[in-house]
Amino acid sequence: MRHLTLTRRRALVLAAAGIGTAVLPAHAAIGIDDARAFVAETVDELFAIARSGQSVDAQRQEFLGLLERRTAIEAIARTCLGVAWRSASDGQKQAYLAAFKTYIARKYGGRFDEFRNAKLEITNARDFGDRGVIVESRGTLENGQSAVVEWGVSDRSGRVLISNIVVEGLSLVTSERELIGGMLERAQGDVDRLVTDLKVAS
Repeated sequence: MRHLTLTRRRALVLAAAGIGTAVLPAHAAIGIDDARAFVAETVDELFAIARSGQSVDAQRQEFLGLLERRTAIEAIARTCLGVAWRSASDGQKQAYLAAFKTYIARKYGGRFDEFRNAKLEITNARDFGDRGVIVESRGTLENGQSAVVEWGVSDRSGRVLISNIVVEGLSLVTSERELIGGMLERAQGDVDRLVTDLKVAS
């Protein structure tokens, strides 16, 4: 039985701040120790932002920078758009990528207060070959609620990146893919309209 509500899970996803599903081409040479260290460094950076005392806008900007440095954000954006990516023009793709990044940074980077006093402990790591290294951790909120957080780490793009996160069976990228898909459906498949909607969504 799952003990966390969807809202609490999302708060723990924020504490982990990973994005997730396997979205990069197959190949992963990163070792377990390096993957664990990368996740630990990412968590430290996230908590530093959350506890910085900066304005919400400043936190969002720092969070966006972290996403671009440490996650496969563009591959994730393409996955969330689905088949519409292939038929989009170059201009539409660039506009969508920019809007998606800002949407994610605004949606999650503005809610750091939810996990300012959260903790996240790395507990294990497993090598899954071409699927990458899965780093296991446990996130705990200030109210004592906790959940297992699994991170996928890979260097298959040529850089070490977080490409997967699952919190108690909930994949953030799967959730976002469903949301983006619903927005695109309401936009009747119009990518330009989707971009406009993403700019105001949260």
